[in-house]
Amino acid sequence: MDTPAFVAIHETGEFAAVYHVWNEAEQNFDSHLAISSDLLNWTWQVKLADFASDPAIAAADDGGYVVAWEQNEAVS
Repeated sequence: MDTPAFVAIHETGEFAAVYHVWNEAEQNFDSHLAISSDLLNWTWQVKLADFASDPAIAAADDGGYVVAWEQNEAVS
């Protein structure tokens, strides 16, 4: 879990983290989402994007969440 960004999920008492990991096969980063109830143990949820790094997450005014990341071009 590299460069995690965290947000509290008040509805469930859990935490969400978005982060990137190195994808050796593609030689680039991929961004992911994980959930935790204690900030020590994390459960992977989903890959958000291929060729993406430095994700951020924030609570939105409507009760949802906004996630953004740096999108890189795929190298052929």
